[in-house]
Amino acid sequence: VDWDKLNLSYLEPSKFAENYWNRVSRARLVRSIEEAKSFVAHSDVKVTYSDWNQFKYTAQSLGIAEDEKAGVPRTAYEGIVEVRYGGGDFFIFL
Repeated sequence: VDWDKLNLSYLEPSKFAENYWNRVSRARLVRSIEEAKSFVAHSDVKVTYSDWNQFKYTAQSLGIAEDEKAGVPRTAYEGIVEVRYGGGDFFIFL
């Protein structure tokens, strides 16, 4: 890969953040992890959790890291954990 010829401007912090938050805000809010697994084949989805135990259960259901540091999931970006589930182009946001 000739990195000098690639346009990587979308990775500049302000552009990346804007694109990321737009994607998260447009994601479909679902009520359960089962519903998320169903809809993620066609669109980004988001699942909310109310406490650490609920996050751990959700993480286990998805087969992702469930540990934390200072109350934030270890794999989180800006407090959100994203999972590319099922090999598709869409994410489950937690």
